[in-house]
Amino acid sequence: MFTRWEHGRAFLSLCLLASLLWQAGPARARQAGSAPVDFQGASVGGRDGVFDALLEKIFGDEAGAAAEALGGGSGQLIRAVAEGAGRRAEVSLEEQIKGRTERPAAKPAAAPGVKTDGVPRTKPGRGPAAGPKKSASLAPPKLDWRQFAFGFMPLPQEEKPDIKMTETDKEIKAEGEAKKSFETKEAKGTRTQKAETRYTKDGKTFGVEMKDTQVIEAVSKADGKSFRRELSLVWGAEVAACPDAAGVSAGTGKAHVLSKTVYTEGGVPVVMTSQFDLQARLTGHVNDEAVLTHYDLQLDAYTTNSGYEEALRRDIVKEIKIKDGRYGLHYDIPGNTIEWSDGTYGGKRTPARMGKAEARLLTPMSDAEIKTVGSALGPMVPTVWNSANEMYKSAERNWKNYGCVEVVCKAAKLTLKQGEEVRVSAETVHLNEGGKVNARLDAEAYPGQVAPGSQRGAPGATFTFTQEGGENSFFEVKSVSKRGIGKGDVEFQVEKEREETTEAGAWTGTITARRTRREEKEKRAGANLAENGGHVETTTHVRLQLTGRLDRSVEATNAHLALVTGEQEQVDYEYDRYKVDEGYCGPDAVPYKGPKEVTRTSTTTAGYNKETRVYLEVGSGGGQITFSLPEVNGRTVHAYVHKSACAEHDRANTNEATDEDVATAGGSFSFSFPVDAPGKTIKGSVTVTEDDGGTTTYTWELRRG
Repeated sequence: MFTRWEHGRAFLSLCLLASLLWQAGPARARQAGSAPVDFQGASVGGRDGVFDALLEKIFGDEAGAAAEALGGGSGQLIRAVAEGAGRRAEVSLEEQIKGRTERPAAKPAAAPGVKTDGVPRTKPGRGPAAGPKKSASLAPPKLDWRQFAFGFMPLPQEEKPDIKMTETDKEIKAEGEAKKSFETKEAKGTRTQKAETRYTKDGKTFGVEMKDTQVIEAVSKADGKSFRRELSLVWGAEVAACPDAAGVSAGTGKAHVLSKTVYTEGGVPVVMTSQFDLQARLTGHVNDEAVLTHYDLQLDAYTTNSGYEEALRRDIVKEIKIKDGRYGLHYDIPGNTIEWSDGTYGGKRTPARMGKAEARLLTPMSDAEIKTVGSALGPMVPTVWNSANEMYKSAERNWKNYGCVEVVCKAAKLTLKQGEEVRVSAETVHLNEGGKVNARLDAEAYPGQVAPGSQRGAPGATFTFTQEGGENSFFEVKSVSKRGIGKGDVEFQVEKEREETTEAGAWTGTITARRTRREEKEKRAGANLAENGGHVETTTHVRLQLTGRLDRSVEATNAHLALVTGEQEQVDYEYDRYKVDEGYCGPDAVPYKGPKEVTRTSTTTAGYNKETRVYLEVGSGGGQITFSLPEVNGRTVHAYVHKSACAEHDRANTNEATDEDVATAGGSFSFSFPVDAPGKTIKGSVTVTEDDGGTTTYTWELRRG
């Protein structure tokens, strides 16, 4: 035997199912939008006869014509602003993706096109206006939530109203206004409408918000009876442009309707107000292939009515379906999926699907009230659902087309001989947060060979590239993870055989230098500082290839030209350990007290591939080589780590940041070496302790031309 609670839940589920059944048909999920709606009266339970009754009180036998005139074309304006802003938002995203895929040194790639579903759009018809005194068949302004939920059909060019488009780096907005009027000998009325669509494109979220505001005013010339109907609609959704570390793209959705009617007769007004407020929480789930598998939707929906009981008492309306008050339902709709297409004309397409919906009461209601409220709120839910679909489609295209992560590639040298191998390191880095990302790394080269072709980067991996052929080669790595798809690339130059002969007296060959230097930082003191310390460590590994040419731009006769390749890394590390750190932790403000440690690690990395000058002297007793590294800029990654008694404080303050084009330390190098017997070839190795405490190991193998 059912308990009262069980019976109410079962009854509510049946009402919810009935209110959402129409969504099972083909959903034309274009840009999230709306069109004319059967929203007469804007109160729970659908048609309440208020608008019809008021038109009859003002216009009498001309009420049907007034409804037709004041209601006609109200959907065209909001459809026009939605269509204009939606198309521009799509173009803007395509331009961003195109810019990422056409970077220099990147393999040409075409972003998948977005195809329409090809379903013909049929213009909704309008039935003939009924005669006077039959309010049930008048044609007031229409507002059908099913049209809001499943998008607009395109407007014919001749029906498009004028709209104003504005665009910034962060937002696209379309807006328009329209006004209509109707007048007889006994009465006159006007409708003023404003519509607006905003698309957010700030790099952090993808969002859409649509607004439609209509004000209808009518007055009787004979006795001064009047009414004013204000109808305001706002709906949309926004989602994170990039998934978080758990592969979640969180977001919110909303739909809000406010209908306010003021009727005045004999100087005494009656105010009737209906409000619908839907607030949704969205949770999108992304798998390791960067695919949005589904998203969950949780939604609180309330409707609030006031003034209708007074209108009934004064015989302005004949009946009301629900008493004044506030009524609420909660919807859980997990497992929603967005539209998917293979991007080809006439290709495979899977429409968006709504998950299985369940509902529960947020306020006490009878079975009759549940049915009335559910039939009013249920059709509004897919409006939020469709807005969420469109934003998740845009967000997925963004993170699958290099909008969230990139791959940083490094190689010890960028000029190779045919058949020469070089190791290439690759790391996935988040573009917004700067942190490193674990991902699958897939590498390819053209021309050339890469081994292995694919491996797990946690967060980095190393590949071996082999130069093939006599043309420059491109090495490209694609990163795939639940945080998105990124890419990185390196262009390798082919080392051409020099046509010119070695100058007389010039040296050819190689010189390598490996230098390590560490400097301890001066310690600081403070009342609450238990310990402080740090160091700066610089590691340099370069290779100089002497070209066999002398530098004629200086007077010295021993100045040789050489190509220097390699890498320099500088790590600046510092820590502070505090005796006591105290405060309030988490959303519940729990007091905490304990020690705290803060560390900062700034790692600057730079690669060399430039020509430099080398001074080389060889005599009967020994030789000396002197050179300086050319000026290059590197990339610095700052990592901040907080450890305290409050885990939430630590998470908020542990992060990474990146600086580009940072000047590097460079350095000067000089060493002497013995020569047993002067000849055309010299080679050897020596380790030198520098004046600053660092050490440098040099190796050389040279031949005189």
